[in-house]
Amino acid sequence: MSIARDGGLYVSGHLRILEFDPLGTLVSYWQPRAEPRQKVCGFGDQPAIPVQGSLIRRRPDGTDEGVGPNEVDGRAADRIIFDRETVEGNRTVRYGWRADAQIACTDDEAYVALSYE
Repeated sequence: MSIARDGGLYVSGHLRILEFDPLGTLVSYWQPRAEPRQKVCGFGDQPAIPVQGSLIRRRPDGTDEGVGPNEVDGRAADRIIFDRETVEGNRTVRYGWRADAQIACTDDEAYVALSYE
């Protein structure tokens, strides 16, 4: 969840971002062109979510806007698992790591920080 500039609330669901007014009434929803996500923040007057190397923000007309140095490819970055498999003899060995994203926004700036394990 994240508080909107007007005192409303953005709530991240499995498929959509829900927007509530300051009194708790649902006013809109947004389904970004990304995989399910867990993080959301208010960037200016619109909700935003982290994606691989960037973020997606809802434009006032309801369409998606990629923001950041990389082109948005729709891969959500709030939980990314990078792994590979190799076969060694009669067993499969998996190698990998996970990146979790945190997103923080102000009216005119947004930050996406990845932590790796």
